[in-house]
Amino acid sequence: MKDWPRDRYTGSGGGRYNGSCENTYHSILSPDNVLIDYLRKTNQRSILELLVRVGYFN
Repeated sequence: MKDWPRDRYTGSGGGRYNGSCENTYHSILSPDNVLIDYLRKTNQRSILELLVRVGYFN
């Protein structure tokens, strides 16, 4: 599992990281660039166009 720097942030405004934990937070969404690459690679351009049209990537 990839350890994201954003998950270790403990500065002002809070953050999720308070040390290691057996039941860590997991997002069901991949980073936008990974999603875009996957949709292009699997030829799912209609889904990509829809996400752009509704402002998902803004």
